[in-house]
Amino acid sequence: GPLWRCFGGTRAAKASAARLDASAVDWALRGMWRRRTAGALRDGLAALAGAFLPFLSGPARDDQATASFVQPCMAVKDLLAAALPELADPIAVVYDPQRRLELRPGCSVLPELNEAINAWKSDDADWQEMGVGLARFMRATAECANRA
Repeated sequence: GPLWRCFGGTRAAKASAARLDASAVDWALRGMWRRRTAGALRDGLAALAGAFLPFLSGPARDDQATASFVQPCMAVKDLLAAALPELADPIAVVYDPQRRLELRPGCSVLPELNEAINAWKSDDADWQEMGVGLARFMRATAECANRA
């Protein structure tokens, strides 16, 4: 998808992967899943924001001149620029287990977060599906921020 192309595809996969603190993502998801409190969610969201922060600096490759490369990168950067501040410091964390998680009043992102957590905690740990879930979660978070 766009994120894969933006950050270099197969040629730059190792460099791009090195930018992500996978242990911080694991810690964040584990804490949110196990403790299931507003405080644990706030801590986990901040950890997720920190883990993805290096991607705000842009792609890990030099050939940014082509439109097919620049457009997806701008979309990804815009998504991260909107979502990460919301995750790092949500206006309000309202959590009702199994019902809603709001980072802003009236805007629940629980289904998208659950999608990522369910892929992460599965016995065969589907990392691609977890990434898709995290992207959907960040998109939902950004949409909530943009509604404000």
